[in-house]
Amino acid sequence: MKKVFTKLFLPFAVLGVIMSCEDTITDSFDILDIAPVIDEVSASGAIALGTEFDITIKVSDGENSPLASISVALSDTTRGIADFATTTGTVSGTSDSLVWAAADFGSTGLDTGVYEIEVTVTDAANLSVTESFYFEIFDAAFQANNSGMYILGSMNGWGGTDLEMELIADNTWYVEEVAITAGDEFKFANTSDFSGEDWTDDNCDLTCVPAAGNPTNIACGYSGTFNVTFNDETLVYSLESVVMLEQNLDDLYLLGSFNNFDGDEYRFALDDDNTWILEEVLLAPGDAFKFSDSDSFSGNNWGDNEPDSIADLFGSTIVMPESIDEAFYKVTFNDSDFTYSIEFVKFPSIGIIGSATPTGWDSDTDLNDDGDGTFSMIIPLTAGEVKFRANDEWTNNWGATDFPSGTGTLNGPNIPVDAAGLYIVDFNPSTGEYTFTSTNVGIIGDATPGGWDSDTDMTMDAADPAIWTITVTLTDGESKFRANDDWAYNWGGSDFPSGTATLGGPNIPTTAGTYDVTLNVWTGEYSYE
Repeated sequence: MKKVFTKLFLPFAVLGVIMSCEDTITDSFDILDIAPVIDEVSASGAIALGTEFDITIKVSDGENSPLASISVALSDTTRGIADFATTTGTVSGTSDSLVWAAADFGSTGLDTGVYEIEVTVTDAANLSVTESFYFEIFDAAFQANNSGMYILGSMNGWGGTDLEMELIADNTWYVEEVAITAGDEFKFANTSDFSGEDWTDDNCDLTCVPAAGNPTNIACGYSGTFNVTFNDETLVYSLESVVMLEQNLDDLYLLGSFNNFDGDEYRFALDDDNTWILEEVLLAPGDAFKFSDSDSFSGNNWGDNEPDSIADLFGSTIVMPESIDEAFYKVTFNDSDFTYSIEFVKFPSIGIIGSATPTGWDSDTDLNDDGDGTFSMIIPLTAGEVKFRANDEWTNNWGATDFPSGTGTLNGPNIPVDAAGLYIVDFNPSTGEYTFTSTNVGIIGDATPGGWDSDTDMTMDAADPAIWTITVTLTDGESKFRANDDWAYNWGGSDFPSGTATLGGPNIPTTAGTYDVTLNVWTGEYSYE
């Protein structure tokens, strides 16, 4: 960093005359002017490529010679391009600042490399100071104060890139599986050879300090294998213990007729010692597969000659029996004793069918997979009957005699729907439990009488539970429809005065007036007339 100061020096004779007066020594210096000070320049450290950022420069000076002017020059030191952008401004008083707007020096167009900001500030007495500041543009998805980060210590000979950290969020660096023994010492550094800055934790409180002038390393007795993070803004770091599992294979894949016996779509994860898990794979009767340590049969593979759920090296292809249901299954493989298992997880689809549904007994209406083994949806029903079934087939279907809630059994009776209405339906195929919750529809938004705070209830059409209407006076603003005074099921669209709404769609732009409003919750069609 270079600093150039222009100062005013008084001859000793003159100073002697001044000090011979009755003023105190302290008072005598009040007539001296001090040079301005550059307090802060906002652009520093590492900045992600393509970022839009202003450069803010804060300066100060004494009362006898207040601030007057400031000039700034930006240079590309990586490519040797000097002063490719400049700006000047007027500053005043004892404290002021200049903001150099991003658009004026082209921040988003800066290429990767190191840049110099040279600032000169001058005061009313023509005293000036010049100082240079530096920042680096680097290619990354997140902001950081450094363009790289490493762990350097006794575990890697205090140098090298084997423990290079990855920027995974703003200012957050991460590296997996760092093996540390109780006697190891280390530091964080922004280069792989200590040629830049580095940081240490000298009191083992998980917060670092700059290591410049501090010979202490991080020697806190950590022992084990850790996933390590380091924040180069707060200087806080963390060590998450990782349990290293026993394994005889580096990778495991399921290759079968469902993926043409090739590809990495069905890659197992090591879940426990020697135990590999594939959480969900869709298997149907007659599907054939093998286990492989590569994604293309280029290495070893295992089938089952007997079959006896014990895999054989280069054994026969495993074939799913015709008696199974097409469903998602969890597959487990042990690379020590080569046992494997296939466990049912869920059906690909669960639907509701019956005379009470919009499509009658002709076709299923699929429920939404809630991700926890249950299924749900909102649906208009007429008085009639329904059942639940899997995969749009009667092979697995559930029914019972109770309404609006009960426990369905496989091949049970049709479930009676006592009254037409709009229902939120929940079903658990593992237990057979179901509920039909009658619900209403309202209009809400800053254009409605209740604003965004409360719904204005609509009325269901007696002949069609999908149709809901209301006559209402609206103001200019936005509106949406929702069920049960809750955001779990809401409808919106971008068109006015009519359009097709979607679940979770945008707010509907609304013009002031009194309207007959209609919504079909099944098709999404709406109109404001």
